[in-house]
Amino acid sequence: MPTLFIRTLSIPRPRDAGIEFSCEWLVVDADGRQHSRGSGEFLCEPEEQPDFTPFWQRSGSSDGTVNGSDSGEEWARNPANVVLLAPGQHVLTVTCEVPGRNAGQIRRALPYAVEEFIAGNLESAHIASGPVRRGQPIRCCIVDDGLLRDWLACLRALGIRPGFLVSEAELLPAEPRTASVLFENGHALLRTEDQAATIDRGSLLPALASLDLDRLALINGGLTDIEASQLDIEVSRANPVLLAGEADILGYFAERWRAQPALNLLQGEYAPELPRNARATGWRIVALLATAWLLLGFVAKATTGIWSAVEADTLESESMAIYAGIFPRDRTATVQNIRRRMQARLGERPDVTGKSMVRFAGDLAAVMDKSMTLMGMDYNEARGEFATELLVSRYDDVDRVREALEARGVQAEIASAEQVERGVQARLRMRGG
Repeated sequence: MPTLFIRTLSIPRPRDAGIEFSCEWLVVDADGRQHSRGSGEFLCEPEEQPDFTPFWQRSGSSDGTVNGSDSGEEWARNPANVVLLAPGQHVLTVTCEVPGRNAGQIRRALPYAVEEFIAGNLESAHIASGPVRRGQPIRCCIVDDGLLRDWLACLRALGIRPGFLVSEAELLPAEPRTASVLFENGHALLRTEDQAATIDRGSLLPALASLDLDRLALINGGLTDIEASQLDIEVSRANPVLLAGEADILGYFAERWRAQPALNLLQGEYAPELPRNARATGWRIVALLATAWLLLGFVAKATTGIWSAVEADTLESESMAIYAGIFPRDRTATVQNIRRRMQARLGERPDVTGKSMVRFAGDLAAVMDKSMTLMGMDYNEARGEFATELLVSRYDDVDRVREALEARGVQAEIASAEQVERGVQARLRMRGG
Protein backbone atom coordinates (compact mmCIF):
# COMPACT_ATOMS: atom_id res chain seq x y z
CA MET A 1 0.00 0.00 0.00
CA PRO A 2 1.18 3.60 -0.59
CA THR A 3 1.90 5.88 2.36
CA LEU A 4 0.59 9.45 2.53
CA PHE A 5 2.90 11.93 4.27
CA ILE A 6 1.30 15.25 5.27
CA ARG A 7 3.46 18.09 6.57
CA THR A 8 1.72 20.91 8.35
CA LEU A 9 2.97 24.32 7.21
CA SER A 10 1.03 26.44 9.66
CA ILE A 11 -1.26 26.25 12.64
CA PRO A 12 -4.96 25.99 11.72
CA ARG A 13 -6.60 29.44 11.35
CA PRO A 14 -10.31 29.87 12.18
CA ARG A 15 -12.50 31.38 9.44
CA ASP A 16 -16.21 32.11 9.21
CA ALA A 17 -16.87 29.01 7.08
CA GLY A 18 -14.46 26.70 8.85
CA ILE A 19 -10.73 26.33 9.55
CA GLU A 20 -8.00 27.22 7.07
CA PHE A 21 -5.25 24.65 6.90
CA SER A 22 -1.96 24.74 4.96
CA CYS A 23 0.08 21.66 4.25
CA GLU A 24 2.20 19.84 1.73
CA TRP A 25 1.85 16.16 0.94
CA LEU A 26 3.77 13.33 -0.62
CA VAL A 27 2.55 9.87 -1.63
CA VAL A 28 5.21 7.14 -1.53
CA ASP A 29 4.69 3.65 -2.94
CA ALA A 30 5.59 0.54 -0.98
CA ASP A 31 8.88 0.29 -2.89
CA GLY A 32 9.87 3.85 -1.94
CA ARG A 33 8.99 5.47 -5.28
CA GLN A 34 7.40 8.92 -4.95
CA HIS A 35 3.88 8.70 -6.38
CA SER A 36 2.63 12.31 -6.23
CA ARG A 37 3.29 15.46 -4.26
CA GLY A 38 2.03 19.00 -3.84
CA SER A 39 1.00 21.72 -1.41
CA GLY A 40 -1.99 23.92 -0.82
CA GLU A 41 -4.37 25.73 1.48
CA PHE A 42 -7.70 24.16 2.37
CA LEU A 43 -10.82 25.47 4.01
CA CYS A 44 -11.90 22.65 6.26
CA GLU A 45 -15.63 22.63 6.96
CA PRO A 46 -16.79 21.54 10.40
CA GLU A 47 -18.26 18.26 9.13
CA GLU A 48 -16.66 15.62 6.94
CA GLN A 49 -18.00 15.47 3.41
CA PRO A 50 -20.15 12.37 2.71
CA ASP A 51 -18.37 11.59 -0.56
CA PHE A 52 -14.67 10.94 -0.07
CA THR A 53 -12.40 12.77 -2.49
CA PRO A 54 -8.65 12.91 -1.79
CA PHE A 55 -7.89 16.43 -0.62
CA TRP A 56 -5.13 16.80 -3.21
CA GLN A 57 -7.77 16.42 -5.90
CA ARG A 58 -10.05 19.12 -4.46
CA SER A 59 -10.22 22.71 -5.62
CA GLY A 60 -8.06 25.05 -3.63
CA SER A 61 -4.86 22.97 -3.82
CA SER A 62 -1.86 24.12 -5.81
CA ASP A 63 1.40 22.80 -7.16
CA GLY A 64 0.09 19.24 -6.99
CA THR A 65 0.77 16.51 -9.49
CA VAL A 66 -1.40 13.46 -9.26
CA ASN A 67 -0.60 10.03 -10.58
CA GLY A 68 -3.82 8.06 -10.47
CA SER A 69 -7.53 8.36 -11.00
CA ASP A 70 -10.28 9.80 -8.85
CA SER A 71 -11.17 6.28 -7.83
CA GLY A 72 -8.85 3.81 -6.23
CA GLU A 73 -7.67 6.24 -3.50
CA GLU A 74 -9.55 4.52 -0.65
CA TRP A 75 -6.22 3.43 0.83
CA ALA A 76 -5.82 7.03 2.08
CA ARG A 77 -8.74 6.49 4.47
CA ASN A 78 -6.80 3.78 6.27
CA PRO A 79 -4.99 5.38 9.26
CA ALA A 80 -2.16 2.86 8.90
CA ASN A 81 -1.23 4.53 5.58
CA VAL A 82 -1.19 8.17 6.77
CA VAL A 83 1.68 9.94 8.57
CA LEU A 84 1.26 13.51 9.81
CA LEU A 85 4.47 15.49 10.40
CA ALA A 86 4.36 18.24 13.03
CA PRO A 87 6.83 21.17 12.89
CA GLY A 88 9.56 20.89 15.46
CA GLN A 89 8.81 24.33 16.96
CA HIS A 90 5.38 23.13 18.08
CA VAL A 91 6.59 19.90 19.74
CA LEU A 92 8.78 19.86 22.85
CA THR A 93 11.06 16.84 23.09
CA VAL A 94 12.67 15.94 26.42
CA THR A 95 14.19 12.90 28.10
CA CYS A 96 13.68 12.49 31.82
CA GLU A 97 14.02 9.91 34.56
CA VAL A 98 10.87 9.10 36.52
CA PRO A 99 11.00 7.08 39.75
CA GLY A 100 8.50 4.31 40.28
CA ARG A 101 8.21 0.66 41.26
CA ASN A 102 6.43 -0.39 38.10
CA ALA A 103 5.36 0.93 34.70
CA GLY A 104 1.94 2.01 35.99
CA GLN A 105 3.40 4.21 38.71
CA ILE A 106 5.92 5.69 36.28
CA ARG A 107 3.19 6.61 33.77
CA ARG A 108 1.11 8.31 36.47
CA ALA A 109 4.12 10.31 37.67
CA LEU A 110 5.35 11.24 34.19
CA PRO A 111 3.24 14.45 33.75
CA TYR A 112 4.63 15.89 36.98
CA ALA A 113 8.19 15.05 35.94
CA VAL A 114 7.89 16.98 32.66
CA GLU A 115 5.93 19.88 34.15
CA GLU A 116 9.12 21.82 34.82
CA PHE A 117 9.88 21.83 31.07
CA ILE A 118 6.45 23.22 30.10
CA ALA A 119 5.98 26.98 30.02
CA GLY A 120 2.16 26.81 29.93
CA ASN A 121 -0.46 24.89 31.84
CA LEU A 122 0.08 21.17 32.25
CA GLU A 123 -3.64 20.52 31.74
CA SER A 124 -3.47 21.94 28.19
CA ALA A 125 -0.53 19.74 27.14
CA HIS A 126 -0.67 16.33 25.49
CA ILE A 127 2.23 14.10 26.53
CA ALA A 128 3.33 11.11 24.48
CA SER A 129 6.06 8.84 25.77
CA GLY A 130 8.32 6.14 24.46
CA PRO A 131 8.75 2.73 26.13
CA VAL A 132 8.41 2.91 29.91
CA ARG A 133 10.95 0.75 31.71
CA ARG A 134 11.94 0.93 35.33
CA GLY A 135 15.30 2.61 35.93
CA GLN A 136 15.65 3.84 32.33
CA PRO A 137 15.19 7.36 30.93
CA ILE A 138 11.90 8.03 29.12
CA ARG A 139 11.72 10.04 25.91
CA CYS A 140 8.67 12.32 25.74
CA CYS A 141 7.11 14.54 23.10
CA ILE A 142 4.79 17.31 24.32
CA VAL A 143 2.37 19.27 22.14
CA ASP A 144 -0.43 21.71 22.89
CA ASP A 145 -3.65 19.75 23.21
CA GLY A 146 -5.76 22.37 21.43
CA LEU A 147 -3.37 22.55 18.48
CA LEU A 148 -3.39 18.76 18.18
CA ARG A 149 -7.20 18.72 18.15
CA ASP A 150 -7.29 21.39 15.42
CA TRP A 151 -4.87 19.45 13.21
CA LEU A 152 -6.89 16.28 13.54
CA ALA A 153 -10.18 18.15 13.00
CA CYS A 154 -8.89 19.68 9.76
CA LEU A 155 -7.77 16.33 8.42
CA ARG A 156 -11.00 14.67 9.53
CA ALA A 157 -12.96 17.27 7.57
CA LEU A 158 -10.83 16.34 4.55
CA GLY A 159 -11.65 12.64 5.03
CA ILE A 160 -8.23 11.79 6.45
CA ARG A 161 -7.53 10.15 9.79
CA PRO A 162 -3.77 9.77 10.39
CA GLY A 163 -2.44 6.72 12.16
CA PHE A 164 0.84 8.42 13.05
CA LEU A 165 1.72 11.93 14.19
CA VAL A 166 5.43 12.50 14.66
CA SER A 167 7.62 15.49 15.25
CA GLU A 168 9.96 16.30 12.39
CA ALA A 169 12.81 16.30 14.91
CA GLU A 170 12.11 12.62 15.65
CA LEU A 171 13.06 11.77 12.07
CA LEU A 172 16.55 13.27 12.28
CA PRO A 173 19.46 10.91 13.02
CA ALA A 174 20.27 10.55 16.72
CA GLU A 175 23.58 9.08 17.87
CA PRO A 176 25.57 9.37 21.13
CA ARG A 177 27.43 12.68 21.51
CA THR A 178 26.23 13.75 18.06
CA ALA A 179 23.92 16.55 16.96
CA SER A 180 21.90 16.58 13.73
CA VAL A 181 20.97 19.94 12.22
CA LEU A 182 18.42 20.50 9.42
CA PHE A 183 18.49 23.94 7.78
CA GLU A 184 15.27 25.41 6.34
CA ASN A 185 13.99 28.95 5.70
CA GLY A 186 16.41 30.68 8.06
CA HIS A 187 15.80 28.20 10.87
CA ALA A 188 17.69 25.19 12.17
CA LEU A 189 16.04 22.04 13.52
CA LEU A 190 18.48 20.63 16.07
CA ARG A 191 18.37 17.15 17.59
CA THR A 192 20.66 15.35 20.00
CA GLU A 193 20.30 11.97 21.62
CA ASP A 194 18.05 13.27 24.42
CA GLN A 195 16.54 16.58 23.24
CA ALA A 196 15.43 18.59 20.21
CA ALA A 197 14.60 22.22 19.40
CA THR A 198 13.97 24.64 16.53
CA ILE A 199 16.10 27.79 16.68
CA ASP A 200 16.92 30.77 14.49
CA ARG A 201 19.86 30.31 12.17
CA GLY A 202 21.79 33.05 13.95
CA SER A 203 21.42 31.31 17.32
CA LEU A 204 22.82 27.99 16.09
CA LEU A 205 26.45 28.68 17.08
CA PRO A 206 25.71 29.51 20.75
CA ALA A 207 23.38 26.50 20.98
CA LEU A 208 26.02 24.12 19.65
CA ALA A 209 28.69 25.63 21.89
CA SER A 210 26.53 24.92 24.96
CA LEU A 211 26.27 21.21 24.14
CA ASP A 212 28.82 18.52 24.97
CA LEU A 213 29.31 17.09 21.46
CA ASP A 214 31.97 15.29 19.49
CA ARG A 215 30.33 15.23 16.08
CA LEU A 216 27.93 17.26 13.98
CA ALA A 217 25.75 16.02 11.09
CA LEU A 218 24.46 18.76 8.76
CA ILE A 219 21.43 18.41 6.48
CA ASN A 220 20.36 20.76 3.69
CA GLY A 221 23.06 23.29 4.49
CA GLY A 222 26.33 23.86 6.29
CA LEU A 223 28.31 26.06 8.65
CA THR A 224 30.13 29.19 7.60
CA ASP A 225 33.89 29.21 7.82
CA ILE A 226 33.71 31.47 10.86
CA GLU A 227 31.26 29.15 12.63
CA ALA A 228 33.35 26.08 11.84
CA SER A 229 36.51 27.74 13.19
CA GLN A 230 34.81 28.56 16.49
CA LEU A 231 33.55 25.03 17.12
CA ASP A 232 35.79 22.20 18.26
CA ILE A 233 33.40 19.60 16.79
CA GLU A 234 33.96 17.12 13.99
CA VAL A 235 31.64 17.80 11.07
CA SER A 236 30.49 14.62 9.37
CA ARG A 237 31.38 14.65 5.68
CA ALA A 238 31.24 10.91 5.00
CA ASN A 239 27.68 11.04 3.69
CA PRO A 240 26.65 14.72 3.38
CA VAL A 241 22.90 15.18 3.02
CA LEU A 242 22.30 17.85 0.38
CA LEU A 243 18.69 18.27 -0.66
CA ALA A 244 17.55 19.64 -4.00
CA GLY A 245 15.56 22.41 -2.33
CA GLU A 246 13.15 23.24 0.44
CA ALA A 247 10.39 21.23 -1.25
CA ASP A 248 12.48 18.06 -1.03
CA ILE A 249 12.61 18.17 2.78
CA LEU A 250 9.37 16.21 2.94
CA GLY A 251 10.96 13.54 0.72
CA TYR A 252 13.88 13.37 3.14
CA PHE A 253 11.52 12.90 6.09
CA ALA A 254 9.68 10.15 4.18
CA GLU A 255 12.95 8.29 3.64
CA ARG A 256 13.85 8.69 7.32
CA TRP A 257 10.41 7.30 8.30
CA ARG A 258 11.17 4.15 6.36
CA ALA A 259 14.66 3.90 7.90
CA GLN A 260 14.02 4.41 11.62
CA PRO A 261 11.08 4.30 14.06
CA ALA A 262 9.73 7.52 15.54
CA LEU A 263 7.67 8.28 18.64
CA ASN A 264 3.97 8.45 17.74
CA LEU A 265 2.12 11.33 19.45
CA LEU A 266 -1.26 9.69 18.82
CA GLN A 267 -1.53 7.98 22.18
CA GLY A 268 -4.24 7.71 24.80
CA GLU A 269 -7.52 9.26 23.66
CA TYR A 270 -5.94 10.09 20.28
CA ALA A 271 -4.88 6.55 19.49
CA PRO A 272 -6.26 5.71 16.02
CA GLU A 273 -8.70 2.91 15.36
CA LEU A 274 -6.93 0.86 12.74
CA PRO A 275 -9.22 -1.20 10.50
CA ARG A 276 -8.77 -4.91 10.30
CA ASN A 277 -6.16 -5.95 7.81
CA ALA A 278 -7.72 -8.01 5.05
CA ARG A 279 -4.51 -9.97 4.70
CA ALA A 280 -4.42 -10.67 8.44
CA THR A 281 -8.05 -11.80 8.27
CA GLY A 282 -7.15 -14.17 5.43
CA TRP A 283 -4.32 -15.64 7.45
CA ARG A 284 -6.66 -15.99 10.44
CA ILE A 285 -9.02 -18.07 8.30
CA VAL A 286 -6.11 -20.20 7.15
CA ALA A 287 -5.04 -20.68 10.77
CA LEU A 288 -8.57 -21.76 11.76
CA LEU A 289 -8.70 -24.25 8.89
CA ALA A 290 -5.28 -25.61 9.86
CA THR A 291 -6.46 -25.99 13.46
CA ALA A 292 -9.56 -27.85 12.27
CA TRP A 293 -7.42 -30.21 10.18
CA LEU A 294 -5.12 -30.81 13.17
CA LEU A 295 -8.12 -31.68 15.33
CA LEU A 296 -9.41 -34.05 12.67
CA GLY A 297 -5.96 -35.61 12.42
CA PHE A 298 -5.81 -36.02 16.20
CA VAL A 299 -9.22 -37.70 16.25
CA ALA A 300 -8.15 -39.98 13.38
CA LYS A 301 -4.91 -40.87 15.22
CA ALA A 302 -6.83 -41.58 18.41
CA THR A 303 -9.28 -43.82 16.53
CA THR A 304 -6.38 -45.64 14.86
CA GLY A 305 -4.70 -46.10 18.23
CA ILE A 306 -7.82 -47.62 19.77
CA TRP A 307 -8.24 -49.95 16.80
CA SER A 308 -4.55 -50.92 16.98
CA ALA A 309 -4.86 -51.70 20.70
CA VAL A 310 -7.81 -54.02 20.02
CA GLU A 311 -5.90 -55.73 17.19
CA ALA A 312 -2.84 -56.07 19.43
CA ASP A 313 -4.89 -57.81 22.12
CA THR A 314 -6.29 -60.19 19.51
CA LEU A 315 -2.85 -60.97 18.07
CA GLU A 316 -1.44 -61.49 21.56
CA SER A 317 -4.17 -64.03 22.34
CA GLU A 318 -3.46 -65.84 19.08
CA SER A 319 0.29 -65.83 19.78
CA MET A 320 -0.27 -67.30 23.24
CA ALA A 321 -2.37 -70.08 21.70
CA ILE A 322 0.34 -70.86 19.13
CA TYR A 323 3.06 -70.83 21.82
CA ALA A 324 1.03 -73.17 24.03
CA GLY A 325 0.53 -75.52 21.08
CA ILE A 326 4.27 -75.64 20.31
CA PHE A 327 5.45 -75.90 23.94
CA PRO A 328 2.65 -77.62 25.85
CA ARG A 329 4.94 -78.53 28.77
CA ASP A 330 5.76 -74.88 29.60
CA ARG A 331 3.90 -74.36 32.89
CA THR A 332 4.43 -70.57 32.98
CA ALA A 333 1.14 -68.93 33.92
CA THR A 334 1.69 -65.88 31.75
CA VAL A 335 4.25 -65.04 29.12
CA GLN A 336 5.09 -61.32 29.13
CA ASN A 337 6.97 -61.34 25.82
CA ILE A 338 6.09 -64.11 23.37
CA ARG A 339 8.84 -63.19 20.91
CA ARG A 340 11.56 -63.18 23.58
CA ARG A 341 10.34 -66.48 25.07
CA MET A 342 10.21 -68.05 21.60
CA GLN A 343 13.77 -66.87 20.90
CA ALA A 344 14.94 -68.39 24.13
CA ARG A 345 13.26 -71.67 23.26
CA LEU A 346 14.93 -71.70 19.86
CA GLY A 347 18.36 -70.80 21.25
CA GLU A 348 18.36 -67.19 20.04
CA ARG A 349 19.95 -64.47 22.13
CA PRO A 350 17.65 -61.55 23.00
CA ASP A 351 20.27 -58.91 22.32
CA VAL A 352 20.42 -57.18 18.97
CA THR A 353 24.12 -57.64 18.21
CA GLY A 354 24.37 -61.41 18.91
CA LYS A 355 23.53 -64.31 16.60
CA SER A 356 21.11 -67.11 17.32
CA MET A 357 21.92 -70.79 17.04
CA VAL A 358 19.76 -71.00 13.93
CA ARG A 359 21.72 -68.22 12.23
CA PHE A 360 25.09 -69.81 13.12
CA ALA A 361 23.90 -73.11 11.73
CA GLY A 362 22.68 -71.35 8.58
CA ASP A 363 26.07 -69.67 8.04
CA LEU A 364 27.88 -72.97 8.54
CA ALA A 365 25.59 -74.82 6.13
CA ALA A 366 26.19 -72.12 3.51
CA VAL A 367 29.99 -72.67 3.47
CA MET A 368 30.02 -76.52 3.67
CA ASP A 369 30.02 -78.75 0.61
CA LYS A 370 29.08 -82.40 0.06
CA SER A 371 32.58 -83.67 0.96
CA MET A 372 32.27 -82.36 4.55
CA THR A 373 30.45 -84.02 7.42
CA LEU A 374 29.02 -82.34 10.52
CA MET A 375 30.07 -84.42 13.56
CA GLY A 376 28.45 -82.29 16.28
CA MET A 377 27.69 -78.81 17.50
CA ASP A 378 27.30 -76.93 20.76
CA TYR A 379 25.76 -73.48 21.48
CA ASN A 380 26.56 -71.35 24.55
CA GLU A 381 23.79 -68.75 24.85
CA ALA A 382 25.47 -66.77 27.63
CA ARG A 383 28.63 -66.15 25.58
CA GLY A 384 26.92 -66.11 22.22
CA GLU A 385 29.38 -68.81 21.03
CA PHE A 386 28.72 -71.63 18.61
CA ALA A 387 31.12 -74.62 18.49
CA THR A 388 31.08 -77.35 15.87
CA GLU A 389 33.10 -80.42 14.82
CA LEU A 390 33.63 -81.13 11.14
CA LEU A 391 35.11 -84.02 9.21
CA VAL A 392 36.87 -82.81 6.05
CA SER A 393 39.21 -84.37 3.51
CA ARG A 394 42.38 -82.31 4.26
CA TYR A 395 43.71 -79.43 6.37
CA ASP A 396 43.23 -76.88 3.57
CA ASP A 397 39.49 -77.48 3.77
CA VAL A 398 39.46 -76.31 7.39
CA ASP A 399 41.09 -72.97 6.43
CA ARG A 400 38.69 -72.62 3.54
CA VAL A 401 35.67 -73.02 5.87
CA ARG A 402 37.09 -70.47 8.33
CA GLU A 403 37.73 -67.89 5.59
CA ALA A 404 34.28 -68.41 4.12
CA LEU A 405 32.67 -67.86 7.54
CA GLU A 406 34.64 -64.62 8.10
CA ALA A 407 33.53 -63.43 4.69
CA ARG A 408 29.96 -63.77 5.95
CA GLY A 409 30.75 -61.65 9.01
CA VAL A 410 31.25 -64.56 11.42
CA GLN A 411 34.29 -64.63 13.67
CA ALA A 412 35.66 -68.19 13.28
CA GLU A 413 38.54 -69.75 15.19
CA ILE A 414 40.07 -73.20 14.64
CA ALA A 415 40.28 -74.74 18.12
CA SER A 416 41.85 -78.02 16.97
CA ALA A 417 42.46 -80.12 13.86
CA GLU A 418 43.87 -83.68 13.69
CA GLN A 419 44.27 -86.41 11.15
CA VAL A 420 41.91 -89.33 11.62
CA GLU A 421 41.23 -92.46 9.65
CA ARG A 422 38.61 -90.92 7.35
CA GLY A 423 40.23 -87.50 6.93
CA VAL A 424 40.79 -84.45 9.14
CA GLN A 425 38.57 -83.82 12.16
CA ALA A 426 38.48 -80.12 13.17
CA ARG A 427 36.75 -78.12 15.89
CA LEU A 428 35.70 -74.53 15.18
CA ARG A 429 34.39 -71.82 17.50
CA MET A 430 32.23 -69.06 15.99
CA ARG A 431 31.00 -65.73 17.32
CA GLY A 432 28.83 -63.03 15.75
CA GLY A 433 30.71 -60.20 13.95
